[in-house]
Amino acid sequence: MKFRTEIEREPLQQPIDCRDKVLFVGSCFSDHIGSWLESHWLNVLSNPWGVLFNPASIAQSIQRIQNICKNSADGLKGTIGEKASAPTFELHEQNGTFYSFDHHGKWSGKDSGALLKTLADLDKTVADFYNSAKHVFVTFGTSWVYEREGRIVANCHKFPASEFTRRNLS
Repeated sequence: MKFRTEIEREPLQQPIDCRDKVLFVGSCFSDHIGSWLESHWLNVLSNPWGVLFNPASIAQSIQRIQNICKNSADGLKGTIGEKASAPTFELHEQNGTFYSFDHHGKWSGKDSGALLKTLADLDKTVADFYNSAKHVFVTFGTSWVYEREGRIVANCHKFPASEFTRRNLS
């Protein structure tokens, strides 16, 4: 009896070269594989927003950086400049610390203004990397999502469970 799913691998149509930029977004698997590739000297950006488990939150994050690329002065070429529209984030405060429900808890802070600037700078950095990445890998963790006020969140940050509704994506 087999206790695993065996998958026949097909070679990548465009193999990863050591000069390629590679972006990993999603579950903790992205962290593990990204770290492994980085330890072998590849140019990797892994889970810049922190671990994101559900496909909806991953899609929202990628859409945000695609909008930055689209709205930049250069379109989808070159470096993302200051003219690129900065994303806006809704922050929520708990016990004197501000959080974004779109990010992992490592992206939190006591000063809301500084946190907003950090998050906007982070997205511009990610957009710049994404803009020149040769490969983007997305790993999903779960189809279960948590919603707050009708909006899917990436992280609940230990806010009271009564503030969220849990549902399975179709």
